[in-house]
Amino acid sequence: MRTRGSDGARPSQGGEDIPNPPHAPPSLAEAIAVLFSATTENARLLRELAQRQPHPAPNFRAQHNEEGETGYVDFMETRPPVFTKADEPLEADDWLRTMEHKFSLIRCSETQKPLFIAQELRGAAGAWWENFLAIQNLGHQVTWAKFKDAFHAHYIPEGLMAMKAEEFLALQQGDKSVMEYMAKFNHLSQYATEHVNTDRKKKACFMRGLNTKLQTMMTTC
Repeated sequence: MRTRGSDGARPSQGGEDIPNPPHAPPSLAEAIAVLFSATTENARLLRELAQRQPHPAPNFRAQHNEEGETGYVDFMETRPPVFTKADEPLEADDWLRTMEHKFSLIRCSETQKPLFIAQELRGAAGAWWENFLAIQNLGHQVTWAKFKDAFHAHYIPEGLMAMKAEEFLALQQGDKSVMEYMAKFNHLSQYATEHVNTDRKKKACFMRGLNTKLQTMMTTC
């Protein structure tokens, strides 16, 4: 009877050992099972490693200070608009109102607000702010109320607002189309709110500026 060699090889008829055929590759199902088992074990090891790591330090970026105030980073996260100049007084008024809305989202002191908002003043507005600070007493902190008063005095003076109100009251359609006249009327009416705060007042002002032909047609209708 022929016997196998010590290495498990099958001897040939001539006495030479013939190696056994290679093992059959695992089936697809067996390969997936092995891969899944390895993945599960890796996940377990990662969980154990994570539990052994020290906890990360908390993020104090948005934490309040001892007075309960937030910082400049929190203000910038509200995306405040930049101000350089205002071609119309109401543009400056709108910007200031927007900034007050931004401040309502965070907690900051009345002396922090001017410091934060000054970073959004660029160009001519930035130069105005530097000149304003230059005339303050050394070490004096500008409050939000004082900033608003100074800003209004420079960009929204009462005399200019009065001129715009007079321009509204003197507005005439002339050779403008009705749509052009209406656009001008709506723009200037913002400076004379006491004259258009009811539908009756607004209609009377609008009719007064129309040309004679349209006034007659409107009255008839």
